Amino acid sequence: MNCAVEFGAAQAARDLAGEHVNAMLGDLRQAIAASGRDAESLARAVERLAGTEKFLKSQNDAVRLRASSEADMLRTQNPQLRERIDHLMLDNDQYR
Repeated sequence: MNCAVEFGAAQAARDLAGEHVNAMLGDLRQAIAASGRDAESLARAVERLAGTEKFLKSQNDAVRLRASSEADMLRTQNPQLRERIDHLMLDNDQYR
């Protein structure tokens, strides 16, 4: 009988260990699935950030181009305005 008790205890310990292993495997599967979802989320975030970076770079280029264009226009207008001021000063002197 003593052997039967030990055998029963060994079977119970085996069953309990199996339950623990199965629980640990279930937790491991969940952790792997969660990490896979996290990796997919990170990949999507990286794609969105890359798109945002491209957009911001294009916006920066557009602003730089516009500022350069406006600066060129002002450089062109400046001598024209100086000439106009000179002309108006001469007209003013003539009317005095």
